[in-house]
Amino acid sequence: MGCLELLSRNGISVKGKRAVVVGRSNVVGLPVALLLTKADAIVTIVHSHTHDPESIIRETDIVIAAAGQSIMITSDNS
Repeated sequence: MGCLELLSRNGISVKGKRAVVVGRSNVVGLPVALLLTKADAIVTIVHSHTHDPESIIRETDIVIAAAGQSIMITSDNS
């Protein structure tokens, strides 16, 4: 996926880092989560029914936005 290539080309290793994938679609969210897992990242998937997603996003090292709703991540989440 392009987001992982972007991280790699910028010298950012995902190994051992906490990564959150916002969205769980079969097209983007789940495949990205699987690729991050295969790259030895600690992966959490956040979706519209996740309780308190702000606290999960706030504590992570890498956030991948793969949600169909723009309101899932706001400046209030940082």
